[in-house]
Amino acid sequence: MLEMILATLICMLIPFVTLTILLYLLMIWKVERRLEEQHFECWRDLGSPHFIKNNTISNNGSFLKFLKNDGNGIDDEHLLKIIRRCWTLYKVSMVSFIALNFLIVYVFVWL
Repeated sequence: MLEMILATLICMLIPFVTLTILLYLLMIWKVERRLEEQHFECWRDLGSPHFIKNNTISNNGSFLKFLKNDGNGIDDEHLLKIIRRCWTLYKVSMVSFIALNFLIVYVFVWL
């Protein structure tokens, strides 16, 4: 019975995790483009991040810190709204991804 419940939970979490991660990646792309086009100095200070190229660990760390700190004083209200949604999606996707992996490990290792 427990296996059935956990399998159902896993099947429900997989599309949710996939969707949240895809939405998060789309929001990152939007934030990076808006920063590059309208807030060039801030974009350059973040290491000139791009979705694919120049995507380094240090740039990712700077970008996540930027998201966490609500845009570090950016006065663009539309961009701030996207940043807040992006940070929320990041937290939701990470928690759901960790939960999904825990469930998969629990089902396949401990049961």
